[in-house]
Amino acid sequence: MKKNWLYGLLIAFALVLLWRIPSLVMKNKLENAIERLEESGKLDSALTSFDTGDSNIHEEFPHSNRYHDDNRMFSIEFPIGWEIKEAIYSEDIVIKARTKRGSNIANIMVYLWPLSQEEQEYFDNESASSLFEKSYTEEYGNRANLYDSGSEFVNGNHSKWMDFDFIESDGLKRRCLGYYILDNDQIFWILGMTIGEDAKWNSSSMEQIRKSIQSFKIDANG
Repeated sequence: MKKNWLYGLLIAFALVLLWRIPSLVMKNKLENAIERLEESGKLDSALTSFDTGDSNIHEEFPHSNRYHDDNRMFSIEFPIGWEIKEAIYSEDIVIKARTKRGSNIANIMVYLWPLSQEEQEYFDNESASSLFEKSYTEEYGNRANLYDSGSEFVNGNHSKWMDFDFIESDGLKRRCLGYYILDNDQIFWILGMTIGEDAKWNSSSMEQIRKSIQSFKIDANG
């Protein structure tokens, strides 16, 4: 009886976590919709008076593009010249950076959400490829492709990464590099993506994305 109870509890926690993972895909869909609004210029006019009022977030540095968040105790070096923007429409997206050339766009987005002890153990035991299958494959089917995945330490923090692409309903392919980075009772999901047909520019942008993600540090002082 005790084993059955524990088994049922583990299944319940797994279902809660799997509910969270597809929700990230929906956040990505919202991100894509916002990008289209930004491209049209309609969003900027509606947000000209917006002020976060958060004095603990520092976005401008004279000799680097390192973003520090003292509240959430992390920092990340975004590529020089990329625009850093707060994702005001999503509580899960902490910060993002973007750049573009013509119709080509590149983004880096930092997500954050809390985890219970059981969810931490679940992420520890799941492979990156399994996490991909339970999120992007289930959402996009054969429109999502995983090229490579694995685990590594990013500045002392355990991470699981995936190199993949997927095609949204607009028919555009997103080439992506995503890292789950565990930090005790919370997890960061850092997602970089390129959109557009300029293969050389996309490749260069993806290398910048990789370096940016690997600069991520969990430390108030960066």
